[in-house]
Amino acid sequence: MRLFLLFILFLFLTTPILAQEKTNQNPQHISIGFGFTDASINSWQESSTGLLNPGIRALMDFKLKGVFQIEAATNLFLIHNSAPSFDNIHAWNAEINGMLAIPLNNGNRYFKFILGMTYLDWKGIYSGRGLIGRMPYATGDVIHSTFLEGNIGMGFTQQIGKRSFIDLDLRMRFSTYQNKFGQTDTSFQLAYHYAPSLHKKGKSDSEKIADANSKTKKPENGIPRGKYKWLKKKR
Repeated sequence: MRLFLLFILFLFLTTPILAQEKTNQNPQHISIGFGFTDASINSWQESSTGLLNPGIRALMDFKLKGVFQIEAATNLFLIHNSAPSFDNIHAWNAEINGMLAIPLNNGNRYFKFILGMTYLDWKGIYSGRGLIGRMPYATGDVIHSTFLEGNIGMGFTQQIGKRSFIDLDLRMRFSTYQNKFGQTDTSFQLAYHYAPSLHKKGKSDSEKIADANSKTKKPENGIPRGKYKWLKKKR
């Protein structure tokens, strides 16, 4: 539950950030990033004790018009055991999600609804213990399973600076296995991503005033050019 605690801290510790200068509404852009995840991974075959397993995460985010985003990501989980049944478990997944990112407060924080699909590749060595009478496994068998899962979740994105973002998400995944349907995975994810092509959508009010002042024609001997030309001709 490590990332779950970070999720709670995120809600409180980022509150002062909202007092920063107002940012422009997030324009279209592509961002790339990395992060960490804690997940139950495969509840059909791993232990159902509720333990989460850490992994590393890479992602690419496509910000579309309005509040829509598309995310493509992959998670590689650290090699682990699931007592008592499986040892030396290798697992990774690839996912694609559609998101509604609703801006909050000054527009530098977003609440997200997440819906998508995940492909999970899972492999472990059967220890010879557990699952007896239900699974025809022999001790030492390498069990390789793949699942197509549906994703649903929510989270927050905090913009820091002009091009950097921090994501904190909670996601649940569902799949079918041996004619059963159920929740396969609970996942907490923390990630940083950077948008190299992100630029301001428009100029601020101060910049617009500065531009207007720079375009104002300079006066000639106290009289603006183009005005009172009849006075200028009499000199």
